[in-house]
Amino acid sequence: MKLDKSSFTLLETIISTLILSIIIVGFSNSFFYDNLDEEYILLNKLENNFTTSSYSSDFAKQNKNLTLKINETQTKTITVKEIEYKDNKIRLKKYEM
Repeated sequence: MKLDKSSFTLLETIISTLILSIIIVGFSNSFFYDNLDEEYILLNKLENNFTTSSYSSDFAKQNKNLTLKINETQTKTITVKEIEYKDNKIRLKKYEM
């Protein structure tokens, strides 16, 4: 009578666990996740600056005149302040009256 062994040996279990832990550590320390954290922090900071209207030197500010047409006959000109943040990946604009 021949017995077939179908279970893992201790050595195979250790090797499988080692390979799996290397893969998990590799994904958790990858550049992709770190980059997302930095972009999230930057976007959160920009949102706070736009909300509180506390603009640093990173923001470009200028006044612009807009001409509005009312009923195809009347025109009205208003002055708005344009606040812009421009980066390599992000470009945001806000208009204030």
